[in-house]
Amino acid sequence: MEFVNTPIDDLKTTERSHIFYILLIMFSCSGFCSLVYQVVWVRLAFAHFGIITPVLSVVISVFMLGLV
Repeated sequence: MEFVNTPIDDLKTTERSHIFYILLIMFSCSGFCSLVYQVVWVRLAFAHFGIITPVLSVVISVFMLGLV
């Protein structure tokens, strides 16, 4: 049984760590932006509909659905 070399196997350890840190920063920025976006939606919904539990439930449910 032969193993196939992937492009990631050809990289040095330092190059792999650089790629890992770049991906970590990208995922962190994406998560931060989604949380900011959720806060904006909650504030807009509260301003339009008032502070009621179903509004918060809908916004949090849509945020969790986006995580899937």
